[in-house]
Amino acid sequence: MITEETRLDEASAVWEDDEGTPIALVADEACSGPPCLLLTTGQASASMRLNRGGAHRLTARAWSDGAARIAVRQRGEDGSWREIASQDVDGTTEIDLTFSPDGTGDDGAVVFEATGAAGLDELAVTAETWAAVDTDAEVPLLLGFLIHVEADGRFLVEEDRWSVRARLIEGLAATLAAHGGRLGLQPDVTFVSGAEAWEPGWLATRAAEDVSYSIHVHGEEEGEPTDVADAIRRARGAFQSAGLEVTDMNGGFSTGAWARAEGLGVRSLSAYKDPQTQESLGGAYAQPWRPAESAADPASFVLHDDAGPLTYLPGSPVREVEHARVPEFVARVVSQVRENSRDGFVNTWYFVLHVDNFLPQEDDAQAAYVSSGALAADLEHYERMLSEVLDPLVNAGVVTYAEPTTMAAASEAWEAACK
Repeated sequence: MITEETRLDEASAVWEDDEGTPIALVADEACSGPPCLLLTTGQASASMRLNRGGAHRLTARAWSDGAARIAVRQRGEDGSWREIASQDVDGTTEIDLTFSPDGTGDDGAVVFEATGAAGLDELAVTAETWAAVDTDAEVPLLLGFLIHVEADGRFLVEEDRWSVRARLIEGLAATLAAHGGRLGLQPDVTFVSGAEAWEPGWLATRAAEDVSYSIHVHGEEEGEPTDVADAIRRARGAFQSAGLEVTDMNGGFSTGAWARAEGLGVRSLSAYKDPQTQESLGGAYAQPWRPAESAADPASFVLHDDAGPLTYLPGSPVREVEHARVPEFVARVVSQVRENSRDGFVNTWYFVLHVDNFLPQEDDAQAAYVSSGALAADLEHYERMLSEVLDPLVNAGVVTYAEPTTMAAASEAWEAACK
């Protein structure tokens, strides 16, 4: 079930000019009610956070004496902005834009531009999200939290860049552990190598604290099956150098070279993502399955094949990038997962996080984010989610915290029992 939620509106929008100076709202007869945004000329923007994928809609009322337009922009991980929707204003205009953020980057902005006197009010940006459902289902659910660290060659030469992310991961892992949860860390090999360079033993220490690992193969290494195999060797080799045997994999989805992966020690797959579009599987699933060898496109990947060499562990195809919304988001999603779990089967689910969803995009602000208390403030939202949403389900025996390795073992044991 899908519902709509408001992501930005007149009450929450903070408008700034093109130099970052705040713009005060003005009470005027042109406004439909409360004070509204008025421009004589120039540009105003209001920032927002964008969840990738899913239908979004922007509605507003705009007017202008000259040329004007409203646009939605998304900032990529390289810092550049791209326009993903726009509409011109002609006199008084009812704005109605639909868009679906894709690619990389979670920062967005609503931008209003005018060459003369112009105004904007009745702003609302909504997005489709999972609805809450009433359920009394008591089918056991294995539930986890995964966090990704993307490829970054600077991890090998800049200790601070690596250590900021390490401290963030430690904080999140401790928050989960306080409630019996286990963090699943899915780092690129550059982060793994950085750990051994700057803090030898860091990976093993986290493993002793019940952090689990997956190898993380990236799209640029997925051109051919041999490229995937080479990437798996590098990643598993880096973990083995740290004394860790890692058998879950995130990546390789564009080739489907699952037999090669199995031959290199991989047993399971998690967190599907199309490396070209950054999109997840089109549907949501709660029971593991075995994709056929060479099943690369989503339509074939979701079909079970008894002879498939690896187990795919399903989890959330969507994520929430605003930390304050996480408790309500998790509650809604888990309610539907529980309702659709199947008795007599292994049921798995996880939420996918990203280190860069926590950190400011500006490099010089990242260390301060971790040390100033801003990270701790964000983690309070996860603490509230665990205490208020998941602890009652864990205490009732409905939810058991798990990570990919234990999920895969449970699915394999279930298969063996069935046979």
